[in-house]
Amino acid sequence: MASTLIVSRDGLKGAALWAGWYRVRVPCCQSCGWRLQARRVFNVLLTLVIAGSSLAFGIVYLLPRLPGWACGLIVLFLCVLGFAIAFVWNRTCPAVFDVDPHDNYVEYEFTDARFYREFMELNFELANRGCGGCGPDSAGTAEAGIPRELLLVIVEDGTLELVESKLQATQIYEGVDVEAGVFRFYDAAGTYLEPRFTTPNRRGRILGFFPWVTSGEYDLLPSQHESEEDDIWVCLAETSILEPNPWFNSIDEVREFVAANRERG
Repeated sequence: MASTLIVSRDGLKGAALWAGWYRVRVPCCQSCGWRLQARRVFNVLLTLVIAGSSLAFGIVYLLPRLPGWACGLIVLFLCVLGFAIAFVWNRTCPAVFDVDPHDNYVEYEFTDARFYREFMELNFELANRGCGGCGPDSAGTAEAGIPRELLLVIVEDGTLELVESKLQATQIYEGVDVEAGVFRFYDAAGTYLEPRFTTPNRRGRILGFFPWVTSGEYDLLPSQHESEEDDIWVCLAETSILEPNPWFNSIDEVREFVAANRERG
């Protein structure tokens, strides 16, 4: 399978400009790799153009006519405005294929269902090779190929997603969405896992106008007060879509898996 090299920076690893840099090679087709790299280069150049043009406008045009403090505020406003427009444009016109590399995993984003299906089929093939044919195309579900810490994630839109562990779940699902109840987490036995935040979500506004939010960190712990709405059987009954995964073909198979784990205690 073809791949491309992604160089990125994790701002949480240090405030210094040279801190937190790392590189990761992600699988993707050759044409997807070129488009992905072109988009990343364009975003970097766009950032430099916005900052450079705002600064140049301030020095060449505003500074001879206005006090320094007024010139600085106007340049800052132009930068914020330019970055806000670029952010809105990236959200409304996202790339067909994009990746977000992290320390232990890579998050893929698709806006074209064809790329998504092709990617999942390729990953199913790799999963089958890695666990001796225990992917979704095999007869039945081989529990030997299922991660021990498998988690069930119920999305508020009625989708069921599966992740390999609590650690992966806390890395994939943003704290702000978890706090808002967009996702519900269950272990392999159907026990509801309650999010406990160790670092709270933070919100604010830049210059009083532009909202920002930073997701906090959380752990997933077995709930001591599971309500009726948290019951796994109720949630599975209300679930209509199973996200493609290497372990199960249908929601019924997931139900059987959870029931078997509960019987074993």
